[in-house]
Amino acid sequence: MAASRGESLNHYIESIVARALVAEETARRILLRRERGTPSKALAVLDRIPDRAPQPGDARSPDATKPPRPARRKAPKH
Repeated sequence: MAASRGESLNHYIESIVARALVAEETARRILLRRERGTPSKALAVLDRIPDRAPQPGDARSPDATKPPRPARRKAPKH
């Protein structure tokens, strides 16, 4: 594989290891953020999104395969 990419085996292995380390660090940061969050905080963020039609060019195509998302729950008031 390294030869087909025109690089040395050492460089190829180094790049694979670097990508793996970045992926691990990213996963660790996501887990840390998830531990700090709560569903009510996440819903409160979503509640700030205006409920309006998409801007021109941003609408989903009519043949989209995903079913529509269910309505959002409102975050509890504190």
